[in-house]
Amino acid sequence: LESPKGIIVFSLDTNYNYLYFTTMHKEIMKNIWGVDIEIGTNMLECIHHQKDKTKAKKNFDRALQGEYFVELEEYGDEKLLRTQWEDRYSPIFNQNNEIIGLTVFVTDITEKRWAEQSIKESERKLDLLANNFPYGSISLIDTDLKFLYTGGAGYREYGLNPKEFIGKYIKDVFEANLYIRIRDSLAYIQQGNSFSFE
Repeated sequence: LESPKGIIVFSLDTNYNYLYFTTMHKEIMKNIWGVDIEIGTNMLECIHHQKDKTKAKKNFDRALQGEYFVELEEYGDEKLLRTQWEDRYSPIFNQNNEIIGLTVFVTDITEKRWAEQSIKESERKLDLLANNFPYGSISLIDTDLKFLYTGGAGYREYGLNPKEFIGKYIKDVFEANLYIRIRDSLAYIQQGNSFSFE
């Protein structure tokens, strides 16, 4: 259980006391809540933020009722850093099929969520920029000649939704002569040159 990188594991009994935890979970509890946990420590007593404690108990109780589920959650001190997690909850059964606890597999997805937020913010800025071209558009196209982004006020004239083009190849959207001009200029552009045409 210590082996997978970036995955934290802990198990609790029906009274929310630790049955097991990985070293990484112990370190996280120290970093976030400033507590040194041991087997038998009540996890809910370690969580100082009342909203977080209520949320954690609710999720633990769901698992203790026999539910398997995944939650995207935030924990930590709001003044310092809220860490974002993907938590997989599952009940623990004994030989008589009775629930005796729960296990949680936790993956830190903070960087992934920040990246997603950064992408959304970049798209918002691109939309702002693109929509300031009264009759035009802006497109970002990858080296496979596929749309990464496209938008602009020019699409409105034709009743088109630019978001529908994202992920499509330009040859499937542009007329043949425009596609050929862009395709033929790709090597020149990849050398760091600008290219324009009417």
